[in-house]
Amino acid sequence: MVAILLLSQLLAAGPSNAANSADVAYAQAKNAYQRLRVDKNRRKYRHNWQRIARNLEDVAKEFPKSPRAAEATYSSAQLNGELSRFSDRDEDLGKAVGNFETFLARWPRHTLAPKAALALAKLYADRQDQPQKAREVLEKALSSPGSEAVAMRRMLLLLPPPKPKAVATKPKAPKSTAMPMSLQEAIAKVGVRSTHAAPEVAELALATTPESWRFPARTLAEAPPISGAATVARDDLPGEEELGAVPKGKSPRVDMKSVNDLVPIGQQLGLKIRRVVLDPGHGGHDPGSIGRKGTRESTVTLAIAKKLAARLEARGLQVVLTRDDDSYVKLEDRTRKANSVKGDLFVSIHCNAAPSKKLQGIETYTLNTSANRYSIRLAAQENATSEAGVSDLQYILADLTAKANTSESVQLAKGVQRSLVRTARNAYPNIVDHGTKEALFFVLLGAKMPSILIETAFLSNPEEEQRLRSARYQDLVAKAIADGIQDFLEVRTQMASVR
Repeated sequence: MVAILLLSQLLAAGPSNAANSADVAYAQAKNAYQRLRVDKNRRKYRHNWQRIARNLEDVAKEFPKSPRAAEATYSSAQLNGELSRFSDRDEDLGKAVGNFETFLARWPRHTLAPKAALALAKLYADRQDQPQKAREVLEKALSSPGSEAVAMRRMLLLLPPPKPKAVATKPKAPKSTAMPMSLQEAIAKVGVRSTHAAPEVAELALATTPESWRFPARTLAEAPPISGAATVARDDLPGEEELGAVPKGKSPRVDMKSVNDLVPIGQQLGLKIRRVVLDPGHGGHDPGSIGRKGTRESTVTLAIAKKLAARLEARGLQVVLTRDDDSYVKLEDRTRKANSVKGDLFVSIHCNAAPSKKLQGIETYTLNTSANRYSIRLAAQENATSEAGVSDLQYILADLTAKANTSESVQLAKGVQRSLVRTARNAYPNIVDHGTKEALFFVLLGAKMPSILIETAFLSNPEEEQRLRSARYQDLVAKAIADGIQDFLEVRTQMASVR
């Protein structure tokens, strides 16, 4: 290769010339990288990225003792990481990870080491679903000072807790005939603790027999949110530890103070849902996804939102639309409006799209970070009109942990998704249920209320595009969402009334 021959000739000229040559070679490759990033035509082709990556790697190979070797390795890692988001190839992602690993192994004290560690941790957690590796990199990097320390600590808050060490099982205590203890006393006795910085609401899964009161042997943070009655059949429990016995002939009493400690504050206080903010996705110069027949996502979402608004108002709810015509509204302004009008629920309505026209179905999202590549790609698609990037947004979430409405958002998402699939299948038996998921949608970020984003169908699928164009399907979707919201409100009211 011409570049390698040139570098070899410069090396033979002497140490001083070699150092200058390293500077020149690195500067040329780095400048080429910067030009490529802003060239809309050239950046579309993978070979353009690969050529510059090879040039950067050549600098590190030919000038291993030069300060530019470290910088070239770091830049190559950055380039391959950026390329992997466009190409979606494991090969490119693997090179980015390998470059960062090489950098940290060879230059652990370099000024760029904290940035490299943070970038590598993001790749492990977000792209390779290896949160434990990400944690190891961050904890090691935090031993050295750096400006990225705050971001590292925030990311550690978002990562799953370390896997607990195996603990020897204690022999079961003999059965007691004492009255049942409260849940708090039982938890303290067993020693169940949450290792999450901000644990989600736990489901109190209780089972009864004439002689014992049991609950699942798992941490509260691992249990799903409360979704129904406080008791379940014994066969439903994945594992049990005996806590105490109930005198024969008497039913076990649940300590409702302990139950209330785990119920969202809105449900405890019985706060009513009065105002729903509906967000028709896209609009104006941002049409969103466009189907093969020219169906614009912005048109469909507005039609559904207006139909849904009418149904919700008929049920006595106040409704606010983030847009009521084909106008453009910034993503951040949508959530800001929902907060300013003191909305109680936020529902963002969208139409999905995918490279494959075969993909179809319905899915509902809540806000969270996600290691699922599909969710990351979809979030990037929906976040495209925001000035913030996905990588920038992930670590803002740590600041919102204490204020998040995670539990109620999940309950709302599940209720709406269930209603959508049930209703749609009555008319279209082939409806695919993709379930509820989590992703980093910017339009949900910062909402001070339970918030969901609904992908009603795929515009990229010819059959579903035809449905989305029809008033019949739009009416069906509006009714199903309204029913799902109603189900959520009824469960919420029931939970609030339990004393």
